[in-house]
Amino acid sequence: MQRTVASEVSPQTGVVYGHFYIQDKGVSWFHDSSQPEPGPPEDDDLVRTALDWISIVSAAGDHVAGAQLEAWDWEPQRQDDWEVSADFEFTCTTGNVALVAVMMGPSTEELIIGAPGTYRGRVYSRGAGGCRGGAGDGG
Repeated sequence: MQRTVASEVSPQTGVVYGHFYIQDKGVSWFHDSSQPEPGPPEDDDLVRTALDWISIVSAAGDHVAGAQLEAWDWEPQRQDDWEVSADFEFTCTTGNVALVAVMMGPSTEELIIGAPGTYRGRVYSRGAGGCRGGAGDGG
């Protein structure tokens, strides 16, 4: 039996201040001040999460990045041809997410990952080597 991705979108997003994020439509931090607002990953982390958001770091400061968001019904096989990767858990209140540029708002392409709840995720990244010369060199 061939298994395929349940749903996917391939938007581009603006990376500002070296990160971008994925937000659930529930945006819990707008309604509950005890919830942390989206912020960049800390230290050398690739990803940071809290209720209704996932923040992903980029090696370049400000640029446009391509993204591929996929929702699977099971854990897909790990892809080893990327420079870095990180696994994480994410809790969402609606199950409907979109990429968000820090200063520009959400993408018009949304991905329904499922019902509200906690999900496991994996983020992959490549192209950081081309970005080390300075912001705007790649993504």
